[in-house]
Amino acid sequence: MGGETRSDQEGRWTYIEVEPLKRGVYRVSARTQDTLGVKSNPSEEVTVLVSPPVFFRIGALAIDYLTTIIVLSVLLIALIFGALLAWQKIKEKRKKMKKEINEADKALRKTFEALKEETEEQIAKLDGKAGLSTKEKKIYNDLKEALTISEKFIGKEIRDIEKELDK
Repeated sequence: MGGETRSDQEGRWTYIEVEPLKRGVYRVSARTQDTLGVKSNPSEEVTVLVSPPVFFRIGALAIDYLTTIIVLSVLLIALIFGALLAWQKIKEKRKKMKKEINEADKALRKTFEALKEETEEQIAKLDGKAGLSTKEKKIYNDLKEALTISEKFIGKEIRDIEKELDK
């Protein structure tokens, strides 16, 4: 490093190195030269530290703090927005599932009621006489009980699914 500069009328001067300096510690001194070419003794040495600017350096890419903060803020906002969007979708799915479960529960109840009625009608047709005999009533009650147990079991499973959705 070395160069020349001129002073102003009050003797003030500035020197800017054209070539970038490598990182490190440098000792700098100066001396003057008048118009006749007479040179002064060197000044007292000053120590100068050269360090990279306030940037993150990744190879040749320099990223300043503001850029980093902006990028992280945008990512955070996108993450929050994505989480809210996902939450909304989950809520919509749960609402649809609850509706479908309620419809399945209603269909189940109607189906079992129809099965009970159909069972009674079919048993009545067995002997070709109106009404049910004692034996037919026993068969009907046994089938009705089996249907009731099945209905309760399936109904319980539907309620368990509803409870899981409410968690």
